[in-house]
Amino acid sequence: MGADFNLKIVQDYANQIISLDQYRQELEVFLTDLMEKVTPNMNEILGSLISAKLVAKAGSLRKLAFMPASRIQLLGAEKALYRFLKTGEKRPKHGLIFQWNKIRSAKPYHRGKIARVVAGKVGLSAKIDYFSGDFIGDKLASEVDSKIKEIAKKYPDPPKKVESLKPRKRKPKKKR
Repeated sequence: MGADFNLKIVQDYANQIISLDQYRQELEVFLTDLMEKVTPNMNEILGSLISAKLVAKAGSLRKLAFMPASRIQLLGAEKALYRFLKTGEKRPKHGLIFQWNKIRSAKPYHRGKIARVVAGKVGLSAKIDYFSGDFIGDKLASEVDSKIKEIAKKYPDPPKKVESLKPRKRKPKKKR
């Protein structure tokens, strides 16, 4: 009696998971079509999902177009940025654009440089998508790829470890 009841519950959960996955796939197709129309240049560089996340995090395509590349690079890493400003921990190098496969699969000491290049091209593509609508995404994507290869060639070895820039705690002076 209990086994049939438990089996029914498990089957219901499995059906819900399958339907949620189908809904996610349909939503992804819709989002891809929408982003190809709205931001074709940015879509060519990053892909539709990451482009949509960046536009959503910025608030609108207009806000993203007027945003400097340094802020685009850190979109989605606000918590880490404030932690850095407050406590002096490691500074964030990338936010949402870290989800892009070419940044995520890069060596850890290349990621910040690649994120800076990608943020610059994403800012440029957002401006083009917002103001003119001309398609030069393939040119921008090839420039990003060549810059990534250039970074890998220029910095083959990891940088040497440097002592932390955190201020040292001072010992109180002895009172006489």
